[in-house]
Amino acid sequence: MGLASRLWRGLTCTYSFFVQAKATDHIERYSQKDGKHLSYPIASDHLEHWSRFWEPVILTVWDAKTGITYWQIIQDYIEDEEIILLNRNNINVRIPLSNILDENGIRRIFYCTIQRFERFDRANEGMQILSDFLKKQFDVNTLFHPGGDYLFIQKGENDVEPHFLGDMDKAVELFIQEKNITKEQFFKEELLGRFFFGYYLKNILNDGSVYEEHTKSGGVNLLYRKNGKIFTTFETVEDWNIFKSELDKWTYP
Repeated sequence: MGLASRLWRGLTCTYSFFVQAKATDHIERYSQKDGKHLSYPIASDHLEHWSRFWEPVILTVWDAKTGITYWQIIQDYIEDEEIILLNRNNINVRIPLSNILDENGIRRIFYCTIQRFERFDRANEGMQILSDFLKKQFDVNTLFHPGGDYLFIQKGENDVEPHFLGDMDKAVELFIQEKNITKEQFFKEELLGRFFFGYYLKNILNDGSVYEEHTKSGGVNLLYRKNGKIFTTFETVEDWNIFKSELDKWTYP
C-alpha cells in the first residue's frame, strides 16, 4: 500500500491518502448481478487495520482489458454499510462502476480527503473543549490525541489513570499475560515505564513498525510504517543515539 502524492493541480497540499491497488484480467469475475457494482474480496484484518487510519484508504481495481480503474474509499464503505469486521476471513467490498479513476474521480477523492481531515480537526477541537471543561469543573487533567494509542486521566498530583487503545491495548494485555502480573501491578509507575521503553518501544523498533527518518535540520523522526505519522522526534542524531543506548538498559526484572 502506497502513500499518494500530496499534490493537486501542481499545488502542494497538507492532505494525503493511501492507495491499495489491485488489478485483474477478468473483471467479470467481480461484477455483481445489478450491473452497477464490483465486489472485490479483501481480508477482514486488513480492513480492520485500515479502518483506524485518519487518512482515506483508497481501494483501486484496474481492469487490464479496458484500462479503466475503479475505486472505493475503504472507511466510507465500512461506515456507510455498517460492516461487521469481527470473526470473518474476507469481506467483499462493493465498488460502484461509476467510481472511475479519471479527472472527475480524482477530484472526488480530493474533496473526500479534505472532509476526513476536517473531521479530524473537529475531533481535536471537541477533545480540547472537553479537556478544558474537566480541568475547570473537576480539576482533572487529560492527555489524549485523536488517533493516538492512549488516554491519561490525572486527578490530583499523583493519581494518574492510564487507558490504552487499539494495538497498544493488545500489547499491554499480552505483556501482562507474559509476565503473569495483575493490572494493578502493571499500573504502578515503574512497571508502566518499563513496559513502554523496555517492551513496547523495543518491539515496534525490532519488528519494523516504526522507522527512522533523518531530517534536513539534523534531527531524527521515528514514523509509523503503517501510516507515516510521527511516533516521536529527536532534535539531533546524537540525541537519538543516546536514547538508543539508554533503551538497551530498560528491561523487565
